[in-house]
Amino acid sequence: MVGNESTEIYDIYGVWHVPFWQTQPFIIGVWCTAILIAIVLFYLLIRFFKARKRPLKPWEWANRELDALWVTRGFTREDGRKFYSQLTEIIKMYVEKRYGYPVMSATDIEFLAYMNDRAIAPALMENLKQIFEGVQEIKFANLNAIPENIERDFALAKAFVANTISKDRA
Repeated sequence: MVGNESTEIYDIYGVWHVPFWQTQPFIIGVWCTAILIAIVLFYLLIRFFKARKRPLKPWEWANRELDALWVTRGFTREDGRKFYSQLTEIIKMYVEKRYGYPVMSATDIEFLAYMNDRAIAPALMENLKQIFEGVQEIKFANLNAIPENIERDFALAKAFVANTISKDRA
């Protein structure tokens, strides 16, 4: 070293630059964004679990479908055909869902014969016979459906479903 030179290094510039991720507004923004994302996720989770429905039991499904059919019934010839077509379809779907019998593709006569071969209570079989006995003529031969018969057959279908409800009813 020559003379009175010092060994210190002097800064030319002061420390002015602070990285943006270390500034207070950035940190506050990150926290606000994190809180907002957490709120949105919480809302979506609540909505998902509330929207998730438990599967309907076969008798609950059948009662819902029968009630909807009763509301939309009519009193013309075409309405009678439509009513009985839907009524027999609901009964067949219920039997298939409830007991696992493959009866959806069966005709009404085949359905009755199939159910007659199964271990079904005689009272329930009689209900099914009363419902299905005149349906062929109404559905395919354009006979008029008598409103009293519509009411009777609807009541018999509801009774059939009510009498085949599982004992555990879970």
